[in-house]
Amino acid sequence: MLKIIKKLGEGTFGKTYLVKYKDKKYALKIEHILNNERKKSFKNKIFRELDLFNYISKLNNEDKSFFVNLYNFEINNDCYQNILNKPEKSQLCVKYLMDYCGKYTLDKYESKYNLSKKRRLSILLQIIKIILILYKGGYSHNDLHVGTNIMVTKTKKKYFTLNNYKVPFYGIQCVAIDYGEVTHEKFGINYKRHPYKRMFSIDKDKHIFTEIFICTYRLLSSYEKMIEDCINSKKNISPWINNNLWCNGMKKLMNKNEIFFKNAIEKYGELYPEYKKDLQYIFKYRKSSKSIDQLIIDKKITKATFYNNYDYFYNILYKINEEFRYYHPILFKKYFGWCSVRKIDIPEKYFLRLLYANNYKELVNVYLDMMEK
Repeated sequence: MLKIIKKLGEGTFGKTYLVKYKDKKYALKIEHILNNERKKSFKNKIFRELDLFNYISKLNNEDKSFFVNLYNFEINNDCYQNILNKPEKSQLCVKYLMDYCGKYTLDKYESKYNLSKKRRLSILLQIIKIILILYKGGYSHNDLHVGTNIMVTKTKKKYFTLNNYKVPFYGIQCVAIDYGEVTHEKFGINYKRHPYKRMFSIDKDKHIFTEIFICTYRLLSSYEKMIEDCINSKKNISPWINNNLWCNGMKKLMNKNEIFFKNAIEKYGELYPEYKKDLQYIFKYRKSSKSIDQLIIDKKITKATFYNNYDYFYNILYKINEEFRYYHPILFKKYFGWCSVRKIDIPEKYFLRLLYANNYKELVNVYLDMMEK
């Protein structure tokens, strides 16, 4: 019989508990579902998650270690009598018994420990490994941010393989959790309201390139520390959260540094020729009373309605403002409303290679070269 030890966390639809069974610890996730969600169909999130768990179960041992294993799954109608609060419309629960991966999500681990450059590189290469394992099976996690969906555990294993390279673990391993946003072509879902997921079905290479860049670069960029600085200052809201600050910052960057932005249009226009005219358009109307977001909407450049660096065009703008930040950190703080100056601690030749890479294989090679240095 399962013994509940403590609650690990909770969300809108359920809770996760640390439990013990036969002297071994597991994570028990309990979610409230509606009656129509128990129907076996990929339209229902439950069965998309189960499909991915099935894929994970067939991986080799090295690859499998980067994911949680599912040991038991059941749907029952004891939500009211059970641990959840009384649900509306339904008393159905879905229960997942999975690996317990410890108490540290990646963001908490990064906040508690001062990560060395080598260990940080190992972590981001592990994240790339996770993305590539899923990609090989036709899947995308779609929510693999460096916050709550990656756990960090201790390991005695020395190395893992990536592109035939032996990459050191340095004592810690990343494990991807929470598969509720997983996508696969066989699910047959048209994500009209979710451009990033829709990109996966249209151009998988472009999707994986964006996913790898966003999920890894932030680990090297000090943004988590900058957000903490804003929270601690109690004066400003981080531009990472406040879209108006970002829009205003981009306008100041373009208006006060015209030569820099014109050069950026040429460089990034060569890398992404399909977007060069769009970059020229927003620069042309940089003095307009309209926000950057509104200019993008008016031109129908992308279906994203506000700054989202998972969107391909916004990701290009993100790289431009990061290049500006690298060379002008004080002005970057001033323009975008950050609360502190934190320089990007990456050698220039690698930094520029990261920004100018325009496919995922090139991006992975940059990180491997950084590890070998």
